[in-house]
Amino acid sequence: EGHLKKSGHLTAYLTRGDKKVTVSDYNEENSKKIGTKYNVIAEKKDTSLVEVELETGRTHQIRAQFSHIGNPLYGDTKYGSQHSGGMKLASYKLVFDFKTDAGILNYLNHKEFQIILIEEIVTKCKEGIYKTEKVYYNILMLSIEGGCYEI
Repeated sequence: EGHLKKSGHLTAYLTRGDKKVTVSDYNEENSKKIGTKYNVIAEKKDTSLVEVELETGRTHQIRAQFSHIGNPLYGDTKYGSQHSGGMKLASYKLVFDFKTDAGILNYLNHKEFQIILIEEIVTKCKEGIYKTEKVYYNILMLSIEGGCYEI
């Protein structure tokens, strides 16, 4: 919610509580440092669409850190949003870059997983690169034998 600078780097300290986490600008007992980079992609009325890069991966980090700076996630009433109806948070890319031994997850180190943008899929479908079977609410179901269909 609200408008942010076009890009930024947030640092603070996060402390886990029983039901939610708190964020402070100061290192308090049992807190852990958190870092988050962001870029504003678009703005509309009183909201901003933001791309976030986590430098640390703490519980509720994005939710609590943006609330701490006065910009809770739209619909995240737990962390201060005045709008109900569900939090608007989604991931489109995951990059694994472990700094220490990750045990059974080591096979993921240095791997990246990204959702292909709907516009890119539609373009490739029209160019005959992808064959699609059905289009449902911006979700494409791919099929090797299908054609480009819109329902």
